[in-house]
Amino acid sequence: MAIYDDNPQKILDIEPIITSIDEAEAVHNRLIEFRSQLYFSGQMDAQPHYRGEQKFGWDISPGLSRGKGAGLFGPQAKALESRLVSEFEKEITTRFGPQALRHLFDGQAYGRKWDSLFQAQHAGIRTTILDFSFHWERSLFFAVEESPDPDIENSDAQFWAYQYNNELLLKHSKYPIDDSFYDQDPESLLEGRMVNVPFFLDDLEHRLFEGRMFKQIGRFFIPAQDTCQIPLNLQDDIAPWLFRFRIPAEYKKPIREELEATGIDRAYLYVEENPAHHNLIAEINKRVCGW
Repeated sequence: MAIYDDNPQKILDIEPIITSIDEAEAVHNRLIEFRSQLYFSGQMDAQPHYRGEQKFGWDISPGLSRGKGAGLFGPQAKALESRLVSEFEKEITTRFGPQALRHLFDGQAYGRKWDSLFQAQHAGIRTTILDFSFHWERSLFFAVEESPDPDIENSDAQFWAYQYNNELLLKHSKYPIDDSFYDQDPESLLEGRMVNVPFFLDDLEHRLFEGRMFKQIGRFFIPAQDTCQIPLNLQDDIAPWLFRFRIPAEYKKPIREELEATGIDRAYLYVEENPAHHNLIAEINKRVCGW
């Protein structure tokens, strides 16, 4: 058994099965208790981050490393990501104007790179980064989200928790900023890091893809250049801090309905979906990647 499958019972003393939102909340509560144990024992100040996936057994792999991209080495993937994000930015600003993408941090050394990468990820561009949220309800939705693929829809789902060391979190707390991750190049990080994405509500309605980040309360895991092709759950320094829970297929729809009753549904989390935007993103991915 993989360590992340053993962790729920071994560390949290709970079954690795979720059949309702109450059970998902109980998982969160136990992880908060574990967080307190780690903190007061002097080990680290950690915070659980969550990720939901529609099919049990999938590795935690970024979009650029799935399917035909699985054979890419780290530097190759990062170089392709750079081309994808550049093409994304050019196409969006040409078609919809510069206001469609945010430019709040262009004055920082790598502000433009980071913000374009964040927005490209939520637009659907293939990247090396991974979506997480510190709000369990939103991640639970993505685990049980209805799929048009019967194989996926009728399969068990998985709900991941990552107890992440807050001291390693890339963040900033003021604007204008100093001593920030915006001074680091996202293409050449020496180690993978979780990023607390900043949100500013001014003119949010004019930006095409930032609304999803805001509603999903997303954080991103940015892998290092030399490990971005390795699934997160297969990295020896990360796997011990992962917890995987199975959601049996027959409970996916009931959990969806429970979440919808609380206001968490596709319309809320995806904001406005535009088929023309979806087709444009798919075309950019195919043109740059070749698949």
